[in-house]
Amino acid sequence: MFAVLMGLMNLSTTVLAKLLGNFYNSFIGVSNDSLNDIWKLYAIASALSLIPIAFVWLLPRKDEVSAV
Repeated sequence: MFAVLMGLMNLSTTVLAKLLGNFYNSFIGVSNDSLNDIWKLYAIASALSLIPIAFVWLLPRKDEVSAV
């Protein structure tokens, strides 16, 4: 199980992350020659980093944890 987990983790950080990054860059129009729209990538990254806040309500409360 650990080997599968580490294999998937390595795949996601080495191969898939670069492929997705290249896709996002080509979709937005950012390249080595033209960095005019890089602010859009920063705005998307900032907005996506706020998504986990929407799931804070799923965390157990103190009384629920102590009951277990």
